[in-house]
Amino acid sequence: MPQLRIAKIASLLVALLALAACVSDGGKKTTTNAPNQAAIEKAQAEFQAQAKNSQSGIAKDGQFVFSEGEDVPKSLYDPAKPALSTDQIKLDQPRDPKAELERRVIERWALLIAKQGDQAFDYLTPGYRAAHDRAVYQKEMADRPVKWYRVLYANAECASPDNCLVGTMVYFKIRMSSATGISDQFGFAHERWLRIDGSWYFLPEEAAL
Repeated sequence: MPQLRIAKIASLLVALLALAACVSDGGKKTTTNAPNQAAIEKAQAEFQAQAKNSQSGIAKDGQFVFSEGEDVPKSLYDPAKPALSTDQIKLDQPRDPKAELERRVIERWALLIAKQGDQAFDYLTPGYRAAHDRAVYQKEMADRPVKWYRVLYANAECASPDNCLVGTMVYFKIRMSSATGISDQFGFAHERWLRIDGSWYFLPEEAAL
């Protein structure tokens, strides 16, 4: 999958997420020490600088803005086959657990955006669900400092018919500081999906290590 400059912004976002006060260990909630304010401000400043210098990471008026020459998955701008997005998912309608990969991926994101982490939990691999608590997972997803609001399916690279690395484009909002307010960004996410007994399931990165 193409590596875009937005990856630099995404790495800084991960650093911000790591500062969250609550973490989960095997379904048991534990609390860390309060994050160092200076470290938070430094990470925020670096994140903001990267976003300012990279058009790849900016969302303007609900549209993607790419730098000239950016290598973007064709599926994101192909008029013949528009990318499936969370905007098209109706959560009040029945969902088929045997649906194709593309739809399973976007349904999970639609549930997370709707703060229905308890239902998104069902999209995790059976082994991961067996080792984690549904209620804790729901709270962790709801408490993320980033607010996701739109996701598009980009593409998939499959090592086998039942093992795929999926690319998605994620729109999100994050509060940079009290002075700059909320920043509207987007980035690419890679997700490992496995087909088990005919259904596609998401395998979180930490479980794949």
